[in-house]
Amino acid sequence: ENISDYDELESDHEDDAYDQNNTRGFMKDHCLRDGEARYAVKRIRHDLVGEEEITDAAIDLAREAQFLAGLSHPNIIKIRGTSNIPGYPKFCIILDRLYDTLEVQMLKWKEQVKRHQGKFKGLIGKKKEELDKIWMARLLAAYDLSHAMSYLHKRGILHRDIKPANIGL
Repeated sequence: ENISDYDELESDHEDDAYDQNNTRGFMKDHCLRDGEARYAVKRIRHDLVGEEEITDAAIDLAREAQFLAGLSHPNIIKIRGTSNIPGYPKFCIILDRLYDTLEVQMLKWKEQVKRHQGKFKGLIGKKKEELDKIWMARLLAAYDLSHAMSYLHKRGILHRDIKPANIGL
């Protein structure tokens, strides 16, 4: 969550010449922006049970990595790297970190509208400029989403689970 969390990093290197401070320095200089993580690691859930369930999830994640590696669009998350062997349970993908979902943002917009709408159905204290900004943000999100979906569909890719909780902002 913050830089002090990296003070407890342990080295996976057995070489005595390895400087653990280099790892913390790299994390601090390249993986954080304004104290926040820039990247997210996506891997299969730890609570999966059964070999078949784990294998299916690992294969799905490997397919996702393969799809993302071939995409380049400003409204589609970028894959930055992978770790381990695709299709195996410890495989993971490194993605740009998204700080919100559309689901969360929709709740924020709803609260903002309530605050700026005024009393008595908007007759008193209505803040039209603020409400216009909220509408513009909503329209921009819809445009960005439709642009990304069009890009995918032109490449024969169908998103199988499109919903506000799965749309990052």
